[in-house]
Amino acid sequence: MEALVPIITIFLALSWLLLSNAVQGFFNPNPPAELKAGHNWEILGVEGPTQIPIAVLKSPNKAIKAISYDLQAKLAYIVYLLAPLLFLPILSPSMLVLNAPFFAFSLLSNYRPYYYLGLQYPAIAVPFLFGSAILGIKRCIGARRALVFLVLVSSVLHSAMLSPVSPVALAQPWTAYYKPFMARDHIEDLYKMIDLIPEQASVLTVNSIFPHVSSRMNAYCIPPWHPFIKKYNEFVRRALSASGGDEAEFILLDLKYSEIYGDNEFLMSWVLENRNYSVYAYSDSIFLFRRWYKGEPIFLRPMRLVLNYKNLHIRFGSNITDPTSESSLVLVHRKQDDQGTFFFGPYVTLPPGNYVATFRLKVDELGSGHLITIEAAAELGIKVFASHEIDLSEFKEAGLWQDFVLEFSLDVPVRDVEFRGIYASNLTTIYLDYIEVVRTG
Repeated sequence: MEALVPIITIFLALSWLLLSNAVQGFFNPNPPAELKAGHNWEILGVEGPTQIPIAVLKSPNKAIKAISYDLQAKLAYIVYLLAPLLFLPILSPSMLVLNAPFFAFSLLSNYRPYYYLGLQYPAIAVPFLFGSAILGIKRCIGARRALVFLVLVSSVLHSAMLSPVSPVALAQPWTAYYKPFMARDHIEDLYKMIDLIPEQASVLTVNSIFPHVSSRMNAYCIPPWHPFIKKYNEFVRRALSASGGDEAEFILLDLKYSEIYGDNEFLMSWVLENRNYSVYAYSDSIFLFRRWYKGEPIFLRPMRLVLNYKNLHIRFGSNITDPTSESSLVLVHRKQDDQGTFFFGPYVTLPPGNYVATFRLKVDELGSGHLITIEAAAELGIKVFASHEIDLSEFKEAGLWQDFVLEFSLDVPVRDVEFRGIYASNLTTIYLDYIEVVRTG
């Protein structure tokens, strides 16, 4: 009976593979090329992973070329997998060879996530690596206890070094990109947004949020942007139209912690083009849109932005420390700096509403004449919501901070809003501590 166990296991695995392929074919008989992922083996020239064995046999030269692509990263990947186990799996080739299909899948690819640590793909190899390591330890007569201890120490050290919170991993060129950790308040706001969506309602969202709504029958997801998906915008639009996702009642996206590939940005552009959606709720750059909604947006917390040296860009000028400021580090435009644009940015997306933007400025000398123009604008200055040409005579005292206010209203969400200081003159040195933007209603 024991001899039949491996045969039964192989039979069940093959049956499951055939069944899963049949189910996929039933729901999607003509999948687009992007879903077959042939672009991940572009050098090998296959349309999908099932063609890899035949392609290797037919074109060994292409196989060598595919393996040689990004070779340093692939060698580092193998070392990263084996080093925590002190390379002991090599002592049991009969078990290690079971990883051959996986390594062929990864090392023949030109798609980095397949041979970078930090993503889910290496998990396929882990059982066989540990199994071969155990068999490798058995071969080392007389030193097994010491080896087990060393493997434990090595595994802990490598786990610590390659962890997402480790500075070592962040400095490595061959580990996956880790997104910054979300603030707790932001996560709580995301959950509150999801709770605002009725259980039976359809929802369209992005890859990072989708797992939290995927249990719904009518949940749709925008695929992350990928360099091998040609004409990404057209591809996603077709997919939305074919699936019905373009008629979802709710759309949820998060611009503060966007995916590295910008699926949130695409979805925001798509929503703003589609006049059927309005902002239903907002908090901390999280937007929840609702189809045909005509009411006032729900704001989970008061909206206030503080813009300073951390998020504003300088064209002509620099940063200096200033103990009298609230930001500690301020923006400065000196007399000898070029005239023109002093500061601009940060290109944020604002929900509809009434806004007050307060610019905190000071100067070294008093006088009269045009000093600088402050603006709230979008589309690189083509749309100007509010503007004020500041005359030097408006300052009451040199060396003291003074507030200048702009008020403006937005009827719809607006992308890439910037607050800038332009046409800066050389009458005197100009300092900017911060810009406070508050939504008043």
